[in-house]
Amino acid sequence: MDLLNTVYPEYPWVASEFVQSGPLPRGWWKDVQNQREFLERIGPKLGVKQVSFKHRSAKGVAKSSLKLSDWYGVARHQVEKQGGGGLFVAGGYSSLYEALKAVYPEHDWVLSRFVGINRVEAGYWTDPNNHRAFLDRLATKLHIKEVFIYIISF
Repeated sequence: MDLLNTVYPEYPWVASEFVQSGPLPRGWWKDVQNQREFLERIGPKLGVKQVSFKHRSAKGVAKSSLKLSDWYGVARHQVEKQGGGGLFVAGGYSSLYEALKAVYPEHDWVLSRFVGINRVEAGYWTDPNNHRAFLDRLATKLHIKEVFIYIISF
């Protein structure tokens, strides 16, 4: 790969795209940029639509060619079938939610929106920020624009 990078520096060589007789180079899956490139490549094969955008957030500007919310319809086993087992094992993620949260920190991931997720992690509902986030999503879904509180005293 070093030779190809030297001779053809204008081409973005990706180690995981080569047919290999052995595993990827040691530590390959630990690099978040490699994880992102892998997900960008397999996303369309798993139904994640391709778009190009720049996302601005408090965490900075990030580029993606995928509609990130489409990942909610993808299950971990689908990523593993595309050769992504190392993402979870060597990358240290126990779920697709954890991996996407680390690889795409500019997106506000919601655990309960992932396919096959019926529960949230322990302690999730003890955080008032999660209460607020849930109610805000519900209000948007129900088209609630304002909340009025009436206090009646006698």
